[in-house]
Amino acid sequence: MKPDNARLSDVNFHLVLTFQAVRDDVEGLIKALKVHASRHDKGYFLNARKRLFLETDPLKIAGLFVYLNKTCYNGLYRVNKAGQFNVPIGDYKDPPILDEDNLRLCSEALRDVEITQHDFSQVKPRKDWFYYLDPPYHQTFSNYAGGGFDEAQHKNLATLCREIDQAGGFFMLSNANTKFVRGLYKGFALETVAASRSVSCKGEQRGKELELIVRNYK
Repeated sequence: MKPDNARLSDVNFHLVLTFQAVRDDVEGLIKALKVHASRHDKGYFLNARKRLFLETDPLKIAGLFVYLNKTCYNGLYRVNKAGQFNVPIGDYKDPPILDEDNLRLCSEALRDVEITQHDFSQVKPRKDWFYYLDPPYHQTFSNYAGGGFDEAQHKNLATLCREIDQAGGFFMLSNANTKFVRGLYKGFALETVAASRSVSCKGEQRGKELELIVRNYK
């Protein structure tokens, strides 16, 4: 849609740095990924996983983040209680570490976007603004950040959505299709959609699952 005024935020510091690198120095990021692609093997992956939390250069962090995302198990992002990335290497013959054309298109799309690190509690509801919210899903994987995302936080997020509605803003939220989530957003438009899932280690548990889309508009 490429609106004139767009903002992206996330609690994941490494992801935020990566978006900023794609926006501000995509050619430098491509150069870093070429190096990672040429050296990829299990030993290099394990070393890169450690380096992600030791590196201080934003561009190098972004390169490591993309490399790990493309080579780890199912592209999953998970951290331990210390906040360290701990997903094992994926079983790929030729992982797509570098997609230059897509990165350049993403850089163009992000050119005028404000990108910051913060969580939903720092969002200020405003009239006529549109908000898309994508929390860790209820009763599914929630170790996206070291502190997890419990039901109390889901309730707080639902409160924010009601504040957006009361302020005259518009929101769309995606979450798991559970009774708990449906109860939180009673009174809003609820729609189920089928989405692919591939994070299970068991093939028979992969496939389409129903997700819930919540909106305060038709």
